[in-house]
Amino acid sequence: MNKRFCSILLALCMALSLLPIHALAADGTGEDAATPEDQSEDLFYEYMLQLAREETAQSSPVLMERKQIDTAGAKLDGYARILYDELAEKISDIAQNGGSTVISIPYTAFGIAAGNKWTYSYWGASDWDGASEAFKKFLNDVKNSWGDVADALLVDCPYALYWYDKTEGNTFGGQGYSGDGTNIFVDDPSFVITLYVASEYADGGDNTVVSRGMISSYQVATAVSTAKQIVAENASKLDYEKLEAYKDAICGLVSYNTAAAENANTPYGNPWQLVYVFDGDETTNVVCEGYSKAFKFLCDLSDFRGKTQCYLVTGFMAGGTGAGRHMWNIVTLWGKNYLADVTNCDGDTVTDFLYLKGVTRPVSGGSTYGGRYADYTIPKYSTTISYWYDSDLVWNTADQSILELSTADFDPELEPTEPSEFGILDLSVDPERGSVTAKVKNHYGDDALLIVAVYDAEGKMLECACTPLSLAMGQESSCPVSLSLAGWTEVSVFIVDADTFAPLCEPIDAELAG
Repeated sequence: MNKRFCSILLALCMALSLLPIHALAADGTGEDAATPEDQSEDLFYEYMLQLAREETAQSSPVLMERKQIDTAGAKLDGYARILYDELAEKISDIAQNGGSTVISIPYTAFGIAAGNKWTYSYWGASDWDGASEAFKKFLNDVKNSWGDVADALLVDCPYALYWYDKTEGNTFGGQGYSGDGTNIFVDDPSFVITLYVASEYADGGDNTVVSRGMISSYQVATAVSTAKQIVAENASKLDYEKLEAYKDAICGLVSYNTAAAENANTPYGNPWQLVYVFDGDETTNVVCEGYSKAFKFLCDLSDFRGKTQCYLVTGFMAGGTGAGRHMWNIVTLWGKNYLADVTNCDGDTVTDFLYLKGVTRPVSGGSTYGGRYADYTIPKYSTTISYWYDSDLVWNTADQSILELSTADFDPELEPTEPSEFGILDLSVDPERGSVTAKVKNHYGDDALLIVAVYDAEGKMLECACTPLSLAMGQESSCPVSLSLAGWTEVSVFIVDADTFAPLCEPIDAELAG
């Protein structure tokens, strides 16, 4: 980023800082958006994303998390920091390989001499009362640090703790001791911490994470590798082409599990559905949850040219494959939101008719679910496919506007080939009227700011002004900006993202003739 652009951003930020706070609040309330309650399957999804984004297969997911942020663990000291470091490595191993969550940490890790008995004098005392008091203080100091340690681990390593049942919590043992008149004895010179396991990850009990049987670390690694390969093979394609390739790849890898879908006891929130799509095992087929999670997973691993986003939604569907309780995707593509029901793209029931298609809304008639009409429908020959949203559905955004879908199909011909979001097609300066007019084109359909800066012959910025741009995808417009041009020799025009101020295209300059 050049110095001139930095100076313009600084001037713009200073100008915006003079605005009243409510002018910068999108909703005018100043309140934080509500955050959905953590779901263990969401954490497992993020854990797989993290595995896929690692530079090497040997990297520890926990260590990677801790390196990426200003960690809560780094703020701990004393026994709390020792306990944190000991547990972090063990949590990483459990996340990757499964196994027992009964974790033993020896007293030696806290600087206590090896063995299971110590003289009174070791504890700085000459009798039982003094030695037992000192030993009890050590035990309590470590135990009392657990609350801070647990909080830090949940902040620093949430995805590696995808298996942890926070509602059940933990037990902290290893505090029994006795004496013989000369020494303090313990049966086991270690602290024993049991972290309870959420039922969907438990292997025959609440203190063991499944490693073989239902799922294996090999299957997870295979799934991650396959997903990364699909993304890499399509990296050079346009956004629409990538999405199309991802849909086809998923449908080629897996089949619809009709038996599971017809079983009323098949739950949502099965964390292995995502793995089953990519694990290369023909016997592990999926229901709608697997299709939709896999599609989002590939999108989340991708670098798109535009601001393409994929969301996961749940609700009810009437008609088509997976009728009943259903899970599907919404894709934001070039400024508009589209239905993407990959489940119904696999097979010959509805095929691609429910993929990036326009919907009919609002629905004021037809079938009802939960006492209300469908949120939108799509007619298909003699069948109408209807969708109802759950009340709490978008996992990764508080912006409910994504639930408003396009009424027109996505047209691949509209996808821009230009690498930038906006383009400045022409620039004219009218010193007499004090006006700078930029002809711009929006390639993405997103809002932006047009910034105009005026300089003198020495390169000093005389004035800086901005105006909002809100153009539809592919729309061109002439945007005049009024400002003083006294003493000017050069004008620079930039377009930046309205939220982040990131540049959206190359700047263009105009110089005073002669």
